[in-house]
Parts: sequence; C-alpha cells; structure tokens
Amino acid sequence: MSREELLAENEELKVLLHNIQKDNASLRSKISSLENLVLGYRKELYGSKSEKIDPSEILQGKLFNEIEESQNDSPGLYNGHADEKVEIHSHTRKKPGRKPIPDHIPREEIIHDIPESEKICNCGQELSRIGEETSEKLDIIPQKVFVVKHIRYKYACKHCNGDERNEAGSVIKTAPLPPQLLPQSIATPGLVAYLLTSKFVDHLPFYRMEKIFRRMGLELPRSTMCNWTKQVYEKCKPFVSILKQQLLEGSLIGIDETTLQVMKEPNRSNTTKSYMRLFRGGHPDKPVLLYLYRETRSAEFIPKFLNRYQGCIQTDAFSSYDSNFRNWKGVLHGGCFAHARRKFYSVWQSEEDRIAGYVILRLREVYAVEKEIRKQKLRSLCLFSKIQKIREEKSKPILDDLKTFLDSAYSQVLPKSPIGEAIRYTLNEWERLTIYLSHGEFYIDNNLVENGIRPFVIGRKNWLFSGSPDGAEASTFFFSIVQTAIANKKDPYAVLRTLFEGVPASHLTQDFESLFSKSMGWV
Repeated sequence: MSREELLAENEELKVLLHNIQKDNASLRSKISSLENLVLGYRKELYGSKSEKIDPSEILQGKLFNEIEESQNDSPGLYNGHADEKVEIHSHTRKKPGRKPIPDHIPREEIIHDIPESEKICNCGQELSRIGEETSEKLDIIPQKVFVVKHIRYKYACKHCNGDERNEAGSVIKTAPLPPQLLPQSIATPGLVAYLLTSKFVDHLPFYRMEKIFRRMGLELPRSTMCNWTKQVYEKCKPFVSILKQQLLEGSLIGIDETTLQVMKEPNRSNTTKSYMRLFRGGHPDKPVLLYLYRETRSAEFIPKFLNRYQGCIQTDAFSSYDSNFRNWKGVLHGGCFAHARRKFYSVWQSEEDRIAGYVILRLREVYAVEKEIRKQKLRSLCLFSKIQKIREEKSKPILDDLKTFLDSAYSQVLPKSPIGEAIRYTLNEWERLTIYLSHGEFYIDNNLVENGIRPFVIGRKNWLFSGSPDGAEASTFFFSIVQTAIANKKDPYAVLRTLFEGVPASHLTQDFESLFSKSMGWV
C-alpha cells in the first residue's frame, strides 16, 4: 500500500472515529435522559408527592462546594451569588397533643357516682361533694334514614254531600303539597344533597352507595340515583350563568384542565379523551370555581366564553393559551412559577444538580415574600397596588439576579439535558412568569386552580368515566357548586340542601340569584 493510500485510509479512520465518538456521546446523552425519565416516573409512582425541601439538604450537600470549584472554571456564572447568605429560620417543634373535641359537637352527659354506702367518712359523718372530674370520648351514630310522610287533609261539605263531580259546584278540598324538587319520586332535597355530596365531595361512586343503602335494608338502584342527578341538574341550570357572572366580577381568572373519559359522544369512540376545564375567579372574598366539560383541550373557545371579561388571566404554559390570548385586548396573561420550580425540583431530586439547587433556594426567598403578603391579608382588601409595591421592592431584585444567572448557566449546559430543558422552559416563559411583579392581582403561581383540579382527579379514579355528555355536564356543574362552597368555607351538603329546597319555588332570574347568594352566605 502506497504512502498516499495509507494517509487517505488514516483520514477515513479519523472521520469514522469522530462519527463514532459523536454517536456515542449522543447515545450516552439519550441514555442519561431516559434514566432520569424512569427515575422521575418511579418517584412519581412510589415517592413522596410533596415538593417541600429542607434548604439544609442543599446547603449541606455538594452545591456550594461545586460552586466554589466552578468559579475558577466558569468566571461570572456564580459571581455575586456564592457569597450571599441564605437565611434559614430555626424552629422548634411542639410535641403534637390530642386536639380537644370542638364545642359545636353535642354533648351527652353520663354521671358516675359512688354508692351511697361509700359516702360516709370513717369518722361517721356524711361526705360532701367538692367537685368533679370530666373526660370526653367521641361516639358516632351512622346515617339516620327516615321517611317524610306527607298527610294532606281533605275537606268536604256534609250538608250537600258535594264531591269533585257535583255539578252544583260544591267540591272536596285537599291541602296542596308545597313545590317539590322531584315530584314523582321518593327523593327529598336532603337525600339528593347527601347523594351528591357523597359522590362529588367524598368521591363515592353510585354503585358503592347502592351497597351502603342495601346494608340499611333499602333498595336504591344506581340507575335511579343517576336519573335523579340529571333531573336535578336540569332544574339547576340557571345557576350556571350565575356562577359565570360571579366569576367575571373579579380581576383575575385562573384556568387549568384535566382529562375526562366520556361515553356516547357523537362521532367519537368511547376511548377518546375529553377534557374538563376549570375557571377560578370572582372577588377574593367570594371565590367561584366553574368546571366545564369540553371535547378537546383547545382553548380557542375561552375568549368567546369570557367575551366581556377584561382583566388578568393566569395559566400554565400550554401553547393553546398563548396563541388564543395573545391578541385579546384588555387581558393580561400570566404564567405559573410552580411549574418552573417543579422542573428544577425534579432535576435536584434525580441528580442533585448545583444549578437546580441554587434556583430552588432563590425561589424559596421569593415565595417567602408571598407568605408575608398573605399574612397581611392584602388581597382580601383588594390592595393590589400595595402588593405590587412589596413585590417590586423585595422580589424583583431576587428575580433579576436569577434571570442573569440562568442566562449565563444555559450557555454551559447541554440544551437537551434535564437541567437544560428546565432553564429553557423558565427563560421562554420569563415574561409571563414575572408579570405578577407589576400587577398585584396575579398570584406567583396557579396553585389555587391546580388545587381545584385535584378533587376532580381523585373522584375520576373512583368513578372512572361519565356515561354520556349530559352526565359529564351534570358532573362538572355539581363539582362547581361543591368546590365553590368549599372555597367559601361552607359545608357542601348544607349549600346543596339550601339550593334544592329553594329551587322548586324559584322562577325568575333574581330568585335564583338570591337563593345562590343565600346558600353561600353572601347575604
């Protein structure tokens, strides 16, 4: 082989080696990403769901050691941050004791006394009672089922023996029944309120309730309970527009969504996923949660649905929100810092990455400012300008530093690595994430709305699907009522019962509005 051929072959081998090394690096990166993905799924399935983290776990680990090492290799990346003191408040834990039984629980007294023969002293004199010792135990009586028997007195004239068929006009008169929620059924407002509270608050499917009633000696088929739910929903439909009206009266609406399996949808298979979308808004002291069933995840319908709304809307980074809200005049669109923090938290949990740990510590400082704002109860007083001032003074400098840090860090990590993706997501969303600094109406995150999604997800795990689109609409409506009640610190059963007792006598819009306000304690 000639010298030229050897040189040519050598060059080919160099190119081949370079390509192999490049492929190996790419494969190693993919393997690392997949391992992190599997680890994340394992933690999601078997690990703690809480994202709380003790700062000492970060500070006592390798974070700041690596920062010191990195300062020599990467000047500027951590400059101005490594020497900053991160304050960790010390605390003492009080040993948890047994909480007293609340005063509003009825008491039944049982008196314990000593025998009369023991009330004589050794000296022969009678003992005097000087006090008593008390202790309390909690007892319970299972649900009490009883029959409400309506007895309607009938009257007739014995003088003329008139009856309904008497052509002379003398008739038998019978006391009328008051308006009924479900006239042709055995259900009372209390029973229906109990069933719907059990299903939509306690997440009991109707088939389980059927078994519970059977243990009581009652046959109440699940099909009957389903029919009652649909019939009551039809009579309660005016409350949907009232919920929407109350929703629009606030200066902020938070939006989120989750999947919902619905059977018998036109032109769709039963395995196709539908969606439930949640809107949370209203006055800070009168929060409203409105759940809506939709066939698709698209947010295209929202501007039309909220057609007269002008104010703030807060969502996650789902692309359909941005594309449909971008040109919506009079609306400011904010993001969710909890989503950004969650990405760094996942990286820290799997890799203890120094960048992720540092970001978590800085965001902890920002969330401490929000805790201070909550303690002052500024939102309930609608003091949004004061909230804005506090954030601009305390949170903005922290986030400005964090933005500089992330810009520098992103150039030194692999873009497709977990930490690279976390940084890219945060930087891409930065404008929406930080809009809350200059508008006090926004929260730092959308967690209140996510908390409203959680009960729906828990219920979905139990009842699995809705049997029809009508059933899905009824379910989302009753979720709206009970979760609005809970957000207003009201007993969902009491709210439902008040509504169901008042619906039969309500005819005008103002009747329903007055009834709704009464049930929520707004009057």
